[in-house]
Amino acid sequence: MVARVRSPAWMEMQWESVGIRLRSVFVIHQDPLAYLLDLEGIALLDAWAGDHDRAFTDARLAEIRRLLDDEKLRDRGVVAERVSTVTAYRRWSARLRAAARP
Repeated sequence: MVARVRSPAWMEMQWESVGIRLRSVFVIHQDPLAYLLDLEGIALLDAWAGDHDRAFTDARLAEIRRLLDDEKLRDRGVVAERVSTVTAYRRWSARLRAAARP
């Protein structure tokens, strides 16, 4: 079990200044570009271990360059609160029930 700790006042003020109110310090930054680069990195680690040839490695490096050059993938990160599966389900199901009401 992880104890929830209130974030320091300066942190709350920083997030409030951009219109975000956080309930805990269990906050993560998720960026789709970083995720895609991570996947390419995993593939490169496999190549480093000898599982793939030079053409595979060159293709992964070219894909990384393409991803970094893609303007549509820039600045797409979001701040997300990390919660348990139970909490996430409760929030989702409450919204679903509210949407189903006339």
